[in-house]
Amino acid sequence: MRSIFPKYLLPAFLLMACFINIKAQGRYLHMKGNIDNEESVTADFVIFGSKITGAVQNHFTAGEPEFFSGEINAEGQVELRGKDSDKTIISGSLNKEGTFYGNWLNQAGEARPFEMSPLYPEGTHVLTAVSVTSVQSLNDEQGSPVAAYEASYLSLPREKYEAISEKLAGLVYSALFRSKPAIDPLALLRNQETDFFNQYRSSSDGIDIQKNYQHLNWEKSRLLSVAFNENNIISLYLRDYAYTGGTEGLEINRMLVFDAERGEKVDFSDLYLNESASAITGLIRNVICAKTGIDPAADLTGYGFFSNEIPVPQHFALTAYGILCNYNIYEIAGPETGAVSVFLPYRQLQPLLNPLHPVVARLK
Repeated sequence: MRSIFPKYLLPAFLLMACFINIKAQGRYLHMKGNIDNEESVTADFVIFGSKITGAVQNHFTAGEPEFFSGEINAEGQVELRGKDSDKTIISGSLNKEGTFYGNWLNQAGEARPFEMSPLYPEGTHVLTAVSVTSVQSLNDEQGSPVAAYEASYLSLPREKYEAISEKLAGLVYSALFRSKPAIDPLALLRNQETDFFNQYRSSSDGIDIQKNYQHLNWEKSRLLSVAFNENNIISLYLRDYAYTGGTEGLEINRMLVFDAERGEKVDFSDLYLNESASAITGLIRNVICAKTGIDPAADLTGYGFFSNEIPVPQHFALTAYGILCNYNIYEIAGPETGAVSVFLPYRQLQPLLNPLHPVVARLK
């Protein structure tokens, strides 16, 4: 994952006073539109401060959603990059009415015009966004190393959704942020911010700053996005990144599927018939082999995996056209293999899914 702050800003931070602290009321947008008046798209964007993250579903290709992150300035100019890329894919303007328009680079590098507007059909839920961004120096000396923290949080407005809002909040606290319940979302972010900076300073006690300077510029980023929000199904996606010294940082992605109609978390095992378990894991294994170029008949343990069998995922997202499964580093394979993502189209899963489950009945 790219650094929280662009490299050209780091020297400026090093020359600044002890800390920067920004609390922002964010903005969530569920949008519908098209690319080049041909390809229909749905987007879910979260804006906080000068940052924007989100997912875009292309209904023409009908595959897995694409995840983006980038910046938005005070005039509404937006630049978005792919999940693990420094290349700008989407550039455009977001006006005061909420219309987002500009150019979208395709795989051939051709710029195609696009336009999207906010739209919240029945079964799509308005979400409230809050965020915290802060930078603090290790000590009061000029040129001190710094630590940067950012986090965003999404919730259902209590005044509109009442009990369901409380149920989702409890699940987000425990399953995504791995935290005890807080007074409110901002209190949660502030508590974790305080813990991060306390750890930063206590872990650096007694360390020779000059010799270890490059390892003392810590980062922590917890950004909550929406992968899907339709048919009373909300799929949330948290990218949790930390750099606390060493050669590189660690990113953990967590996902949560919430049935907003019944106010319940959806587990992966809820979705398929009991007798279909081995067929589901077999499909996942086949996709992994196809993505990595491994012969399906081979033993995966010879390619960096911990087992020849792949378990059902702990983290997954229901999307418009399939299930996005995520395996973090060390879940099924070591750092040489890294994190693994698998997309399972509903058209392949249809015979294996439980038709009696209310969420399955709402899937295409």
